[in-house]
Amino acid sequence: MHIDEASMVDLQSMFRILTVFENRPLRLVFIGDWAQLAPVGIGLIYHKLVQSDVIPKVELTINFRSNTAIVDAAENIKKGIYPEANNTVQILEYESNEQLQELLQRQYYLHTFNDNEAYIIAARIKTVSESNTALHRFLSSGCEVIKIAPQFRVGDKVIYKKNDKDLGLVNGSTGTVIGQTHDTIIVNFSIEGQATLTKEQIQNDSNGIYMLQHAYAMTCHSSQGSEFNVAIVVVENFALVERSWLYTAVTRAKQKVVLLAKKGAIQNVLDRGFRFEKISVGFKI
Repeated sequence: MHIDEASMVDLQSMFRILTVFENRPLRLVFIGDWAQLAPVGIGLIYHKLVQSDVIPKVELTINFRSNTAIVDAAENIKKGIYPEANNTVQILEYESNEQLQELLQRQYYLHTFNDNEAYIIAARIKTVSESNTALHRFLSSGCEVIKIAPQFRVGDKVIYKKNDKDLGLVNGSTGTVIGQTHDTIIVNFSIEGQATLTKEQIQNDSNGIYMLQHAYAMTCHSSQGSEFNVAIVVVENFALVERSWLYTAVTRAKQKVVLLAKKGAIQNVLDRGFRFEKISVGFKI
């Protein structure tokens, strides 16, 4: 069995997996990056396995996703060194939320010109929501409204938040609304290709859950496992935003990173270190 994004596996999830295979032969292959986001739940698995001399390991030492400047910035973040600003890794400061939203609109528009792929990554759900609302209004004004889901328009960037075998989509699939029929919405997903969704596959009215959401901006946890041409990263100054958060956000980018931060915020992130170092592991090897 292969377990991808293994840095996020917590103790309870690992226990459930092992319980299913109890008294049966099982070989586990963990695939992940110890510097990326730690588990949301309790305990720690992958990081302890990486540190063990008992567990065989193979390390990928060449980054095939990002260009050299982004790789250098990511390595510096891992070491607690302030990333160097250049044409590929831009660092822009803001002072107020109003100024942030103005910067986000300008940077997003600039980096999506000629259909280039760019996404905003932030830590707070509030920041993600405000950014999605503002960019939806700014970019989709005058575009065709989707009849079965009028919160969307043709051209909207979207993310699917559920694993759905029938649609061939996973939680985190991103794409663009390209059209509609009288009772469906048509989305072109970046990896899975074109999918046609009914209203029931978009939202669950009985419990208020929306499986399809705007995705001009997303949380770092939603972005882990994805890759974009350009990552516009909002470095917010609070405890959740530590070194693994910033490292994960930066390494989503293939061609360019734009870091938006208040004065001193990036240094505070580096000084916080890695959250996994403060997690109670729960087992020994």
